[in-house]
Amino acid sequence: MNFPQLATNIQIAHNMLQQNAVRAVNQNVTARNWLVGYWIVEFEQNGEDRAKYGDKLLITLAKSLKIKGLGATMLSKCRIFFSLYPQVGVPVLQYIRNNFGNHFFQTVSEKLNLPENK
Repeated sequence: MNFPQLATNIQIAHNMLQQNAVRAVNQNVTARNWLVGYWIVEFEQNGEDRAKYGDKLLITLAKSLKIKGLGATMLSKCRIFFSLYPQVGVPVLQYIRNNFGNHFFQTVSEKLNLPENK
């Protein structure tokens, strides 16, 4: 291998792997945002802790989570995302199950009639 081939190989590998990393991050963030929205809507619709309903809920939740990037504004966007695209649930949950397991998604899977993973 000569120097130009070395540089070309590294550049090609970098570009391909960088694109795959961006795609994986996008898939994971999309799945997270949909799930967060789902759980917020479920919590609100079940009528739990009505005193914290709406924006107060999101502010309180954001303070409790202390997760960078998941402030009240982002939590609101997650809720809107789920509300606009509830049908995304089945592919999102299948993606999560395939990549991360099924241990805490059973209640979501049951409500969306997601088939068991075999």
